[in-house]
Amino acid sequence: MSEKKRKYIPRFQEQGIRSLLTIFPAVIIEGAKSTGKSTIGFEIAKSSIFLQDPDNSQRYQEIAGLRPSLLLEGEKPRLIDEWQMAPVIKDAVRYASDMNGGEAGQFILTGSATPKDNSTMHTGTGRFARVIIRPMSLSESGESTNEVSLKKLFEGGKDISGISELSLEQIVKSIVRGGWPLAVVNKDNDSCLLYASNYIREIIEQDASRVDGVEKNPGKLYLFMRALARATGTATPLQRIIADTAANQPSISEDSAYSYLNALKRIFIVEDLPAWSMNLRSKTTIRTTDVRHFVDPSIAASLLGAGVGDLLMDPKTLGFLFESLVIRDLRVYAECIGAGVSHYRDSNGLEADAIIHFPDGRWAAVESKLGIRWENEAAHNLLKLKSIAAKDPEFLMIIVPDGYGYRRDDGVFVVPISCLCP
Repeated sequence: MSEKKRKYIPRFQEQGIRSLLTIFPAVIIEGAKSTGKSTIGFEIAKSSIFLQDPDNSQRYQEIAGLRPSLLLEGEKPRLIDEWQMAPVIKDAVRYASDMNGGEAGQFILTGSATPKDNSTMHTGTGRFARVIIRPMSLSESGESTNEVSLKKLFEGGKDISGISELSLEQIVKSIVRGGWPLAVVNKDNDSCLLYASNYIREIIEQDASRVDGVEKNPGKLYLFMRALARATGTATPLQRIIADTAANQPSISEDSAYSYLNALKRIFIVEDLPAWSMNLRSKTTIRTTDVRHFVDPSIAASLLGAGVGDLLMDPKTLGFLFESLVIRDLRVYAECIGAGVSHYRDSNGLEADAIIHFPDGRWAAVESKLGIRWENEAAHNLLKLKSIAAKDPEFLMIIVPDGYGYRRDDGVFVVPISCLCP
C-alpha cells in the first residue's frame, strides 16, 4: 500500500503517539484486532510494510529469517504492521535504533497479539514506548456532545452542564454494536449490530489458538467466553467461572481455563479492571480481585445472545453491560490525559465502579447507574469512600445513560456518558 487511501477517523491517541515518536526510537501500538491500530500507524508513518499481506507474507517471513534489517528500510517513521508474525523484527528494530544513536521517531510497530516471552532476545527497554488502542469511545465515534471534559474536572472545574443527544435505546444499540471502527462507520445500518458475533467467531476458530500455537476446543472456548460474559462487571473468581461452564456438560479443567484466559488476554480481548491500592484511613480490608471485562461490551452482549430489545427488558444485565461501556470509554479518556483506571471494593461492601488516578496521587471516583432511581445510593457510596480516603478526590461522578449533566447539592456530578470526553 503506497498511498494513503484508507478512510481515517481521527483517534485521541494519535497525538500521543506522535509525541512519543519525538522521544523514543520506536512506538509499539497494541490492541485487539480491528480497533484501528494499522490505520493510525499508517496515518502517521512515511513508509510501511504489512506482514499479513497475502501476496508477500511468505517472502517477508523468509527475509525476516535471513536478514530482517531489509524489512526496516524505508522512510522514517516506518510502519511494520503485525510485527509479532516475525518477532525477530523487534530485535532488528532495537539494534537499528542503537546503531542510529537512539534517534527518535524511527519505527512504528503494530500488533494484535503479545508474542511468547522468549520470542525476542532483548526487551527493548528504553527504546520502545507502548500504546494500547481500544475500540472507539462514544466521543471518537461522534456520539458524544463533548460537554464534560475529564481533564477540566481534574483542573478544578466545578460547574458542568450537558444534555445527552442519545436516548437510552440508542445507548443500548451502541453497546450491542460496539466501538469497532467498521461497525461505527456503518452505524446507521442495523447490520452493524452483527459485527461482534462474527468477530467472536474468528477469535474462537482461529485467533485464540494461533497466539500460543496451542489448539483450543472451539466448543469449550465458546462456553468459557459465555461464562466470562455472564461475569462482566463482577469480581467473579475463575473457579466459579469454570463451574458455570458445567451446566450442560463436564466443566472445563482449571488448566484449560487458565490457557483460554491467558490467550484471550494476549490477543487483548479480555481486559480485566485491577483494584485500586491507594492508602485509606480505614483498616477495612480492600478486595484485590480484578473485575471481569471484555475490551468492548459488544463481545459480552453477543455471547449472551442479547439484542437491543432483550437488554431493554433486562435492566440487571443491561446495568452490567452499561458499566462495561463506561469502563471502556473511561480507559480511553483517562489514558489521553495520563491517568489510569481501577476499581474499588472492600470487605464492608463499599465500592466504586471506577477510580481514575494519576501517578501524582490525584484521583476521582465514578459509579455507573442506569437512572435517577439509583442516583442517591450511588452518591452516598461515593461520599462514604471520600470520607475514608487519606486524600480527598478531585471529584465524584455518577455516569448515566441519558438525560442531563449537572452538579448535585452534595457536590457529586451526574453526567450522561454521551456528554463525556477527555
